[in-house]
Amino acid sequence: MKRLVLSISLIICLTPIAGISDWKDISIRNRKEKIYSVDLKNKDVLLEGNDLNKLTDTMAAVGWSSTNGALFISKDGGKNWDVHEIQVFFPFSVEFFDTDKLFVCGYNYLFDNAEVKIFDLNGNQLTSFFFDGENFPYSKNLFDCVEDSFKILTTGYGGSVFLYDKYEQKWEQIVVDPSKVFIKLKKFSFETDQGNTTLGFLLGGKSFMKTQTIYYSNPIFKDWQLLYDFGSNYKCTEVIDFWFYKWNIENNFPLGFVICFIDDTLTIFESNPDEQNFTKIYAEQTTSQPLGIFVSEIDRTIIIPFDNGKMLRSNDFGQSWKYEDHSVGKQILSVKFFKYWNESLLPEIFWTNVVILGFGSDGFITKFEVELSLQVETNYHKRECDFDEIRVYDLLGKEIGRYDKQDFQRWLSLKNFSDGLYFVVKFVDGSPCSTIIYNYHKKFFKEMRLF
Repeated sequence: MKRLVLSISLIICLTPIAGISDWKDISIRNRKEKIYSVDLKNKDVLLEGNDLNKLTDTMAAVGWSSTNGALFISKDGGKNWDVHEIQVFFPFSVEFFDTDKLFVCGYNYLFDNAEVKIFDLNGNQLTSFFFDGENFPYSKNLFDCVEDSFKILTTGYGGSVFLYDKYEQKWEQIVVDPSKVFIKLKKFSFETDQGNTTLGFLLGGKSFMKTQTIYYSNPIFKDWQLLYDFGSNYKCTEVIDFWFYKWNIENNFPLGFVICFIDDTLTIFESNPDEQNFTKIYAEQTTSQPLGIFVSEIDRTIIIPFDNGKMLRSNDFGQSWKYEDHSVGKQILSVKFFKYWNESLLPEIFWTNVVILGFGSDGFITKFEVELSLQVETNYHKRECDFDEIRVYDLLGKEIGRYDKQDFQRWLSLKNFSDGLYFVVKFVDGSPCSTIIYNYHKKFFKEMRLF
């Protein structure tokens, strides 16, 4: 495919605009619990004029000390926390669901098995489920959970995923690999030529200290397959995290990035769907601990936070990297990412805000915000034209499709394209006559500007 010659036929200026804060301490004061999980009630949403601070006001956290666990709930952005102690239970993960409930999974050390508890937003326990091999299949511990439309998924020891039907309040066990312990459960939504699809992903290994394998599910989370074994292919000692932004149906493989340690070397991999493998794109020896990875396809940004508050960042999908120093009060042990976007600045600026919540020992929780904005300018002016061809380009000017006039409405479905900005240039007899900038997201589709 050809690339659009921006300097000749069309001049489009794409300017990344980054707004970065420092870490803000929103800790739970005078507590000894180590925080294992946090969640926000509102996440991955279009702002539509809402104030971001109000959207992130309601949050929950879980943790435990040497004796008991606790659920913490804040409704003012972390200024004040309600504390709800939980006897003989060590919670590892918390997830909001149905707007007014909390799903908490972990370990009941009195009965030595996994347990799930459901709470309301006032900290009242509504019900609980014991994975003791009698009422439900046995599991030693559950480490992570995630909500989907009608189900909540949870996983841990025993190599299984447990599906909880929120409306029928029933459980189903899906055995993935009995030899594995799964510590991380994620889901990603992809745009494919068959429409929107959401797939689940598991990170696990032979022990919770040695996670080397990633599995993926079908859209209903009932069939799981091995995606890649980094331990066998790269002698990776520990996979830290991954982020996938697109699914290649032809090869059954994602586009995205994975971070891991090979001995004492931090290594970043980029997926290669055609070969169904991963390629090293960055490596460095470090004594700092990377905590997670966030990828923004719209402006090709990758963000990797570290335990000391620093960020390793790329603005070109891993071609170049730089460190950013940000002060933080204590050591961060884990992070979670939340994404929001805003149409109010369109068409001039496409705006995304990423909220990172870091957490650690003694009730420590800290908040970091990154604004990822893309300014779009052009010198090509609107004029009516009786076009005979449409050409579609990505942000880098790479041509990704041509369509005749009759096919234009079919293209608008965008079933073959992923989230992001697209430049649609109308041509007459091989010459451009006008340009449309389209902004496509899985939850909305909008013509941004017509030139």
